[in-house]
Amino acid sequence: MQSVILLILLASQKFLLMSPIEEAFYLQNYQALEKHSAQFVILEFEVPCRVTGNYQRQQAWQKIAQIFRKYKVKELLWSAMHVEQEVAVQSLNITFEDKTTRLLINMKFIFFMKRQKEWKLFLVKGLGN
Repeated sequence: MQSVILLILLASQKFLLMSPIEEAFYLQNYQALEKHSAQFVILEFEVPCRVTGNYQRQQAWQKIAQIFRKYKVKELLWSAMHVEQEVAVQSLNITFEDKTTRLLINMKFIFFMKRQKEWKLFLVKGLGN
């Protein structure tokens, strides 16, 4: 019974933060994710730019905007989701195209969320080729 309730709850939340995350990447409006973030967000990125640190939510999304402003999304695919009572993890594969060189970059993003009143991002990992 608990698992059925959890599934209904997840469906009603549009699979946690999938929609706002997709919109942020497609529209390059990363600051829109501030309202879906904890007070501090940990960033751990490898490629295309090595970034590691604990940032206030506004600074975190400004940093991500700075990194990805020269890329546009070519393809976006959710690959995994794991939900427990207070913590959730979602994995997203994105193929970016460099706006000037047209080179493609494949990245896997792993979004870690915790439930406060609603789901809030607290850690974002970026792994690339």
